[in-house]
Amino acid sequence: MIIEKCYNIHSLVRIRIRAISSVLQEVDYHLGPFCTQNLDAASDVIIDRYDAAPTASRATVVDDYEYGAGIYHRQAIRVWINLKNDQHLYYMDRFLLPINLIVQLALLRIGYTFLHGAALLLNGQAVLFPAYPGTGKTTLVAAFVKSGGKLFGDDLCIIGRGRLYSYPQAFSVYPHHLAVLPYKDKYAERAFRKTAVIDIISGPFENSSSRLVKLIRLVLSQFRTPSINVMPERIFGDSAIAQEGTLEKVVVIERSGEITTLVQEPVNIADIASQATAILWHEWHASFHDLLLYDSLSESGRFTPSLFKKVNDIYLESFQAVPCSRIRIPASWNNAKLVSEFPSFLGSSAKDK
Repeated sequence: MIIEKCYNIHSLVRIRIRAISSVLQEVDYHLGPFCTQNLDAASDVIIDRYDAAPTASRATVVDDYEYGAGIYHRQAIRVWINLKNDQHLYYMDRFLLPINLIVQLALLRIGYTFLHGAALLLNGQAVLFPAYPGTGKTTLVAAFVKSGGKLFGDDLCIIGRGRLYSYPQAFSVYPHHLAVLPYKDKYAERAFRKTAVIDIISGPFENSSSRLVKLIRLVLSQFRTPSINVMPERIFGDSAIAQEGTLEKVVVIERSGEITTLVQEPVNIADIASQATAILWHEWHASFHDLLLYDSLSESGRFTPSLFKKVNDIYLESFQAVPCSRIRIPASWNNAKLVSEFPSFLGSSAKDK
């Protein structure tokens, strides 16, 4: 059955989707908090089933491709896209482009972008923490929220024009997060224990070339639960989610094996903007085949470079307007050490400034 749902992302991007329930469930992992009965203005993005795609005019058809006037159509994979008009139009039965990338393309049209990192409201200040995976970002988020901070986002947030907006999509909760996050769930605990047992059983046969062993491992893998998607309000509570604020500070966090204590140092704004741009677009690297095809066929190769430049320019403008620094964390520190040292260090360094 086809269902229609609407999403209003801070009145920056309004999306109308018509799809089957399983597709909408995937969307809600990312856009659930923005679901609304009605939109307060025209849709910026329309996503519908492939069979509802309009007939293109002034399009060029070569083999499987139909393109021109902003249109990219491939019948073989059932996708029809138009990014040229006032509304971005997507007709497809499955998400050839991830929903977050679709939101990103709409944000860029109005001077906003996602940033890959954590963002928190701390003592009334909106603070951005750009970071690579594995730096302890989730651990720090949990510690700051526990002490009274509010969460804009743990993985993605929206920035632009001096503002910071929440994007509290579902956390990917892994077994090691249960010791860090204030989230207790018997189903998750049982699922992770079962996965650990399966990994122990499969471990000795990991490199076996036997077809029988490979088949057994394949069957066992169907019962693994490496992670569980959980909305942040279920973890921290509704009152712990911030909505928007003026960006006050940027703190890049990194791990280093060359230090034994926390170190704060200045950053090169241009380097950080360039690095953050690369990290963000890496999020959707698997979709670049189709983006590049769309670009080469419909935009003469101008579209993709403009995406990178727009993101980099927004980062440069945002970072130059507020205090920026880098805090390097010893690679040897565990979660307990990180939680006990980092918040007070950040607070004292802020007072020093």
